[in-house]
Amino acid sequence: MSLRLLLSVVGGLSLWVSFPGHSLWLAAPLGVALWALAARDVGAGRGAALLGVGALAFMMPTLSWSGVYVGVVPWLGLAGISSAYFLLLGALLGGVRVRDRSFPLLVGAGWVSVELARSTVPYGGFPWARLAFSQADAPFGRVASLLGAPGVTFAVAAVGGALAVAVGRVARAGSFGDKVRSVAMPLAVAAAVTVVPLAVRVPTDGPTARFVAIQGDVPQAGLDFNAQRRAVLDAHAAVTRQAAQQLREAGVPPPDLVVWPENASDIDPLRRPDAAAVIRDAVGAIDAPVVVGAVLDEPLDHLTTSGTRPRSPSTYRSARSGGCSRTRSTWFARTLPPDPTSVCSVYRGPGERPTSRPGRTSASRSRTTTWSATASVTGRT
Repeated sequence: MSLRLLLSVVGGLSLWVSFPGHSLWLAAPLGVALWALAARDVGAGRGAALLGVGALAFMMPTLSWSGVYVGVVPWLGLAGISSAYFLLLGALLGGVRVRDRSFPLLVGAGWVSVELARSTVPYGGFPWARLAFSQADAPFGRVASLLGAPGVTFAVAAVGGALAVAVGRVARAGSFGDKVRSVAMPLAVAAAVTVVPLAVRVPTDGPTARFVAIQGDVPQAGLDFNAQRRAVLDAHAAVTRQAAQQLREAGVPPPDLVVWPENASDIDPLRRPDAAAVIRDAVGAIDAPVVVGAVLDEPLDHLTTSGTRPRSPSTYRSARSGGCSRTRSTWFARTLPPDPTSVCSVYRGPGERPTSRPGRTSASRSRTTTWSATASVTGRT
């Protein structure tokens, strides 16, 4: 048991270092392999317990950023909730006995299922630290163009399962020759799944465009950015004007698109003329369309748009929001001190479909609504 527990903890740490901050993508399949070795065929209960501990070793350092401003208790609570899903994976690997040839498929399917659950419940899920997110610079990343993030996760986990099969066969084989022959097939499968994605074409010869990304910053770090919303809007407008001046001085034509980040305008520019004036001034200075991450005062079942006329905004809201910061207040945010409900207390409503609608309709009732990934597009059309 002690060896299996050690494998699980080291596996969790290996998964952690595969993500940005360390970006050792090969550590992801190795971490999966260590978890598979720790939990395989030990029984559902023991498997769940082993991977529960390993998941804490994975999630606690990976999600440490979440405690920077809200404190240790919410961070540990979030890590605990995210780790709990892996109890299911441990029970699956420990309780379901399959042949070696099927074990990589079981591991891959188990990981995808756990990530689906983590990304769905509760309240839209907590999808951070999916295996696919550690593979941006890896061959596995190319699978995303065909099968999306679940396909990448499946490939990484299946390779880890194949590596676990190879290690298990080495431990069981007798002579050196038997060991070599026993690992040939699982290692070949692992190598093939790792290398074959390199054959997926990633075209780079399409149309090009020039973008300017604006980061206006906030007067001071912390969770009270809503109280600084006018200062934040002014900062993004000022940086946009600075960028426009730098482009003119360098003799560079205006960009094709300027992008402001989420919460760049927490003042509704469709209803507050002063906010609209600040944004239009910045648009005029840089002479390019600007995508503004904005908060709109809208009822839950309604979104106002102003069409696509020149110098009039069109709007977009994502049909699939996710995570505490993009959904209703959660019991998690309410019960863990210090209370971070200022981050999650505003409803971020999903759109019915990812589209923009022309026309304008007055709000039927007053309600502050934060639209996930809402963008007001202003400027040239």
